[in-house]
Amino acid sequence: MRKIIFCLLCLVAITNAHAQKVIPAKKPEKKDTIKNNKVLITTLIQPVGTIVLAPGVLVYELPDLRGRSASFVKNAEGKFVFPFPVKNVSIKVPEGTIVYIQRCFEFASENAYNRSIAKISLEDFCGIRTDEQTIVKVNLAGISTEIHNTDCMRFAGKIEAKLIETAPSEPGVETLMPCKQVYWNNPRYRGYGATLMDMGATPNTDRAYNPSYTANKIIYNNNPVPILIDVMNNHTDSLTLKRLRGYPNYSPIATFFVGKAALREGRVKLWLKTNLVSAHKTCNLCDDFSSKIKMDSPAYEAYPLNRSYDGGKIINASNRYVVAGPYAAKGSRDGAALTASGGTFKNFRVHLIVDGL
Repeated sequence: MRKIIFCLLCLVAITNAHAQKVIPAKKPEKKDTIKNNKVLITTLIQPVGTIVLAPGVLVYELPDLRGRSASFVKNAEGKFVFPFPVKNVSIKVPEGTIVYIQRCFEFASENAYNRSIAKISLEDFCGIRTDEQTIVKVNLAGISTEIHNTDCMRFAGKIEAKLIETAPSEPGVETLMPCKQVYWNNPRYRGYGATLMDMGATPNTDRAYNPSYTANKIIYNNNPVPILIDVMNNHTDSLTLKRLRGYPNYSPIATFFVGKAALREGRVKLWLKTNLVSAHKTCNLCDDFSSKIKMDSPAYEAYPLNRSYDGGKIINASNRYVVAGPYAAKGSRDGAALTASGGTFKNFRVHLIVDGL
């Protein structure tokens, strides 16, 4: 009887031991899993043997930084691999970073981003690099020309600026850099180009004829050519007053976002497009008034920052003042005139100040 009881006790002990072993352990929660707008976001762990490029930059499988996310990873064969389709994705760009997305068509190209990208396709994507962000400000200081009387201060036309970076390993690959402008003290992102001045198509309007341009430091005499050290400033009045008084629609302040390494290595240049029209009158009583003294075609110029080439032009911390031109302009008198010559010729110069170098 004792043997039977002892055997039963042993059996119960063994059964309890087995029962404890089969109790499943509680699974740990994933630390990289959060809920955002009711969409589960999971940062995927990369396979062993892969290389992560641009650490901190994440690609999301859905627009607006939704869905799963993963790093930019190359496998052992040197190809980028993603755990989801990349036709309609988004990219998170860390603050203070510029991301360069490289494309591989017949000719290589890059696009630069200093903010997160809400929607993009990476199907033809072939490379990525980053640089620490800094800023370069391009400011319009004014225009100079030959001034005989107030009619010569009438101007129209457009001045546009862009900043371009050259890729460090691909000298032929140039990238437009993002920028923002201040409109009546309201900063707006402009994409990849800035309009420094826009006074319409013809100077034969009340807006372009406004004689207060001189008082507001816009038009200067070309004889001698001035060195303008002050940024043009016409933000003193309200927008309503500016419209009533006929001020031109432009913003002289353009802030470009560029890479620190690119600026330090001389791989950044300022691109300028100028297309201007002016008026002319030799004296107050003269009858040779012309309302369309204009450039034959827009002028394009490039100025390197922190590097000297293309005729020795260079912009750096000790040479912030840029004089573009002279640009030749010509025209004929309006209507019939007894004392007018066969043609009128003038020169235009554009004056800029570049800060942040």
